[in-house]
Amino acid sequence: SGNIFIPTLLNQIVEAAEPSDASASSAANSHNEPSAFIRRSSSINPNVEVCLSALSEEELVWRLRMLAQACRSWNHLLPYYDRILDAVRLSMLHESRAVYKAGGRLLRGFLEGLTSTRMLFGTGNEELSGDPEKSVFNFEWRTPVEAEWDAASNLIRTMLDEAEKLVYGNALDSIDYSEERFNSKAAAVVVDRDKLFNALRILHACQRGGRWLLAGAVPESMSKAAAVPIGQEDYFTSKLLVSIPVVCGVAGEFRPAAARKLWGRIYGMSFAVLKAVVATRPDDGVLLYRCLEPFELSHEPFKRSSQGRMTVHAARGYKAAHRPVIAMKMKFDAEGGVGRGMPRFIQKLRMEALQDLRLGMTARGGMSNEKLFENVLSLMTDCSLNDFPVVRSEARGVLTRAMRVAPMSVRRQEIVRVINALQEAAEIVGKNQIGNGIEEGVGKSEHKTVSKDSRGEVNYERLMGAADVLRSSAASPYIMREWALF
Repeated sequence: SGNIFIPTLLNQIVEAAEPSDASASSAANSHNEPSAFIRRSSSINPNVEVCLSALSEEELVWRLRMLAQACRSWNHLLPYYDRILDAVRLSMLHESRAVYKAGGRLLRGFLEGLTSTRMLFGTGNEELSGDPEKSVFNFEWRTPVEAEWDAASNLIRTMLDEAEKLVYGNALDSIDYSEERFNSKAAAVVVDRDKLFNALRILHACQRGGRWLLAGAVPESMSKAAAVPIGQEDYFTSKLLVSIPVVCGVAGEFRPAAARKLWGRIYGMSFAVLKAVVATRPDDGVLLYRCLEPFELSHEPFKRSSQGRMTVHAARGYKAAHRPVIAMKMKFDAEGGVGRGMPRFIQKLRMEALQDLRLGMTARGGMSNEKLFENVLSLMTDCSLNDFPVVRSEARGVLTRAMRVAPMSVRRQEIVRVINALQEAAEIVGKNQIGNGIEEGVGKSEHKTVSKDSRGEVNYERLMGAADVLRSSAASPYIMREWALF
């Protein structure tokens, strides 16, 4: 079915562009031209230009979303790689927010279809267990092949090239996001609101859809600790070994260098964009909020959307819902627990939920890029004290979740910064007015008049932002354990 459905949608979304002269073609390829005229050389044949079909916006969005869902669940996408890439590149550069959001969904679905590890429907394999009664616990898994990992990596690099053209324009000279280039990269950002919206959507889609490709990498200290023979570990090595997550089939487990590089490039560009916007357009709340969307540190890339759908709750709920039914059907003197009699589809749902939990443990963003992780964490602390409530809320969510996996020294550093901000926000502005009056030679009687008439003002926005961070579960237990922070 996928071999029929996907080509049909691609034919309706992308079409060959009409021949045009060289000047029109160069103008169409420019990021400064309206998206209706944007055309790109085909990934299959560079001599042929392609563009989006002449559909209405609603029809185009509808087809892009259907194609995204088809790519997410289909297992054989490599034959259509070039054509889907054309659809992604053209839709992500569209001027309409609805279209480039659908293009971001297509990019996410394409990356998930290439890299996701998921359970397949099928019967149990009795040969593995040797016991037909235990075959219910044997499942078949879909794991990416080497060519799919390579295709996903190339797809992310290609889209990050497009994002860098939007972010840096002609100032693009290198894709190096090393420690010494953090500030220079932020200074080189061209703060064009519309272009940044498109670039941020690309970054968010690459980060979200490529989470299987980015997860699993650990610092080199952990890799060295894993090679130490059992029984010869010291305390530090044993602690690192406990911190290493379980293996669950993500690319960072067997391609750590590539995963670190891609993670650093995505978050390095996101960090540079956010820092530039904070410095140049601090009053643009919508742009600040959009700049925070690509940041999902800690276990967030694999986190479920609501509390009731969390993996642990789901795994327990599936069994608890069917326990009375299975118990009622069991014989009075039957051996074994109730769980052994669970239907196969319940076992499958529980296994999928637990696999999501294991995936979340591997997505410890920044553990392998510690310096960039610390810079991003510091910037999240600044944004969590912003004047805009939605910006504070978004930044606080990223900050508090990331603090749970951050090194203790980094966590304490950010907590101290927030405490200092809380104290500064609570200071009365009238004291500064009084101090200025004394320096200018105001007499004692006049000093009393100034202090009486000047009404103190408190920065309530920063006050509320700091209080929300300190009362979170990532900060409050640490504060209660250390008296020096009181």
